[in-house]
Amino acid sequence: MDGCPDSLLRSKTMEPTQVEARTSSPALYVVVDFGARLALNDLAEYARSLSVIWRYTLLTEALARPIEPVGRNLRQACIEIQEQGLSFDDNAQTSLFLTSPIGEYRRQAKRLEDEVRFTVDALHMRSPWQALLTATSDYTEFGVYGAATIYSLRKILQLVMDWQKHRLEIREREVRLWIEMLAALGRGGDITGAGAYVLANFNDSFEPGSKPHNLIPPEESFASAEAVGKVARNAVQRADVVDRGTVNLDVLFQEPPTA
Repeated sequence: MDGCPDSLLRSKTMEPTQVEARTSSPALYVVVDFGARLALNDLAEYARSLSVIWRYTLLTEALARPIEPVGRNLRQACIEIQEQGLSFDDNAQTSLFLTSPIGEYRRQAKRLEDEVRFTVDALHMRSPWQALLTATSDYTEFGVYGAATIYSLRKILQLVMDWQKHRLEIREREVRLWIEMLAALGRGGDITGAGAYVLANFNDSFEPGSKPHNLIPPEESFASAEAVGKVARNAVQRADVVDRGTVNLDVLFQEPPTA
């Protein structure tokens, strides 16, 4: 079977292109309905929201599995932030901020994002929009986080699909409880029913002893909840993990997507 290229921009008018893949790793195949026409500003906002959600999954995976120094340092910084009752808003004194647990948290989070890159392997630039997304790293110790984030992002998008299909059946009381649960983590944020539903159920999918959302700063949870609300505005038709090394793009991108 033909392999997946490292980057490929596809449209219905292009001839099939077959490129051998360099490696085998999980990739996320996403199909989203943007209506009759795909507006570039809508796609830009959607991509930004996906990036925010991916960052949240990366941080939660590192907190749940602190298997290397960055993960351990990130977890310790989160513990100290909680113990000292610190907020990301309290950074007026730069010298204090740089040496605070918040400064350490941001340094470790930045290194995680630098070492585990959220990348696009292929795009279909019409509605329904199709993308093949991967998380890559040059280092083995970070590779496990990359693979885990792909599965976590699929879980979140599948929860978005559940919300879109069954939101009328979800009781108002349940949504209110989820929003209150997230609000208890901190203040601020525009949390929608979709954001509350998805994050509450996503966090419940972790093992009881590793609940990362108990450690992650509230600002990260709010940002992700807001991003989920934006993603939920467009119908997610598919969110499947495929093998990046064996997937045939000519089949994947030319077959009519199914909900």
